[in-house]
Amino acid sequence: MDLLTKEDALKFFEDDHFARENGILITDISVGKATVEMKIEKRHLNASGNVMGGAIFSIADYACAAASCFGKDAGMFVTADARISYLRSTRGTKLIGNAECIRKGRTISFYKVEIIDDLNEKIAEVDETMFRVK
Repeated sequence: MDLLTKEDALKFFEDDHFARENGILITDISVGKATVEMKIEKRHLNASGNVMGGAIFSIADYACAAASCFGKDAGMFVTADARISYLRSTRGTKLIGNAECIRKGRTISFYKVEIIDDLNEKIAEVDETMFRVK
C-alpha cells in the first residue's frame, strides 16, 4: 500500500467509520507525521462537562495511524501499546493531535503524539508503539 499524497491518505481513511462518525479529520500528513482535528461537540463530553478521555485518546490514536501508514511501502500498522498522560481539561472548541515518528523499524515503530486545543494549551501527551501487520 502506497499512500503518497494527502489525497491518497484522505481516500484511504474515508473507511475509518469511527473517526468520521466522531468528527476527527486529517488536516496534514507527511512521512512519519500527521495532524488531525476534532471540533468539540456535546457528544464528546462526559457527565462533568469535560471532553471524555476516550475522545482525547481517539484523536491521538488516529493521528498515529495516519502518520504510520503514509509513504512508500509504509504498510499497515496497529497499535501495540499506548500510554497517555492527561494534562488538563480544555476550555477551547477544538482539539488537535500532532503525531510524529521518533523511531521507525521494520515491524515496530514508536510515535509521540501531542494533543493541544485551539487556545494552544497542551491537553495530553501520548507515547504509542505501532506494529506492522502488512
